[in-house]
Amino acid sequence: TEPLFATQNIEETVPQEPAPSLRTTEPENINIVPKENSTLEKLLDDLTEEKEKVITQRNPLTGLIYEAKFKEILSRLKEESQGKCRDHSIQILEASYYLEQIRKDIDNDKSKIQKMKETLKNALGSRRARKVLKCADRIYQLLQVCGLLSLYSTTAITLLNLEEISEEDFMTLLHQ
Repeated sequence: TEPLFATQNIEETVPQEPAPSLRTTEPENINIVPKENSTLEKLLDDLTEEKEKVITQRNPLTGLIYEAKFKEILSRLKEESQGKCRDHSIQILEASYYLEQIRKDIDNDKSKIQKMKETLKNALGSRRARKVLKCADRIYQLLQVCGLLSLYSTTAITLLNLEEISEEDFMTLLHQ
């Protein structure tokens, strides 16, 4: 009978590690940056770096009445992905920006604001609604300083970054 597994000569290339150096070196000056500050640095670099101009479409929510705008924004926010697709992430940030814009437009009507918050809470859940409102406020403030076109060329701004960055670091980001 034949063996169950035939033996064959298999050549395997094993990467060789470099020989340790006996030479002594000065320790490198290593700055350990907390995660939050590294997020701040990424955001600062991303927003201040020169990039190609991005041509964008006209705001699809222009001309709609408040209720229609809010309904469209809500449908976009319900589709939030896990952040794997950058285009979808930008659409979520854009919807968040326009959500805050609507909130600013109706700021003097407390009943509409309360209704908007309740609708968000019912549609997204209370935890996610709080997250969306916080991020909407932050993306709105940020894009008021940097310009709306920054949203379409950024690679570092995400809902998660906007939610997790401390208030102090966010203020630093706004004033840079």
